[in-house]
Amino acid sequence: MHYTIKNKTIAVMASLLICLTTTAHAEQIADCLEITPKDTKSYYKLAERYFSGHCVELNYKTSEKWYLKAAETGHGLSQLRLGLLYAENHFEGVATDYKLAEKWFIRAAEQNAGDAQFRLGNFYHHYVTPPKYDQAFTWLKKSAENEHVTAQYDVANFYKKGQGIKADEEEFIYWMESAADGGSKDAAIELARFYENEKKDPESALYWAERVTKHKTAEAYWLNKVADYYMKKWNIYEARTLYDRAVAKYDDEHAKQEIEKIFKIFPEFRDIPQK
Repeated sequence: MHYTIKNKTIAVMASLLICLTTTAHAEQIADCLEITPKDTKSYYKLAERYFSGHCVELNYKTSEKWYLKAAETGHGLSQLRLGLLYAENHFEGVATDYKLAEKWFIRAAEQNAGDAQFRLGNFYHHYVTPPKYDQAFTWLKKSAENEHVTAQYDVANFYKKGQGIKADEEEFIYWMESAADGGSKDAAIELARFYENEKKDPESALYWAERVTKHKTAEAYWLNKVADYYMKKWNIYEARTLYDRAVAKYDDEHAKQEIEKIFKIFPEFRDIPQK
């Protein structure tokens, strides 16, 4: 039988697909092979299976058992998991226990396991009553110095409010800018508001407002705010781009009205596709 080039291509692609499927299936089987609990690594793997319900029925109580065995050998990620299990109240079968949560968060944070430093700082800030601001700040600062973006945002607010530390505007700006540069939209919003309302610096306020609009999740308020500024400066194309986003994502009435104004003044813009 003679095959055309097309048939040969199809045959090769089919063989490749079968090979990939078989390989993926083999990897899945290997991933779910029985784990013999014999050392720290195997204890942690078992705990993760029961915590996530991967290959076994989800069971937080059983995961706690294996995390404990691994944590007692000094395994940082297991210690972190235990802190989470005891701090939250939605892990069925595991009782909330703040003393145990603190104990394991501290052990994990001391060896900088995962985001344990942030978790411990957050625990002192939002879980214990009353909040332990000084301890929260200490651990959040450590996490921020390790470039944890949410920790940088929180540290900035500690400096702004003077919680657990003396208020310091320069430190507030430094850490909030660090968080914004790390990708935090909320940090960019804080800076835009800070420069507009407190520093009365419209140029800096606009810069950070523009930074907010660079995020795909920018709210209609910020899209419209920057677009309105562009309209005043007759930067029509960029204004329309932001208004279009506000309409597409939020069906925003203000943006619709402004787009119609643009079309009345510049009819040719109707023929320009959305950016």
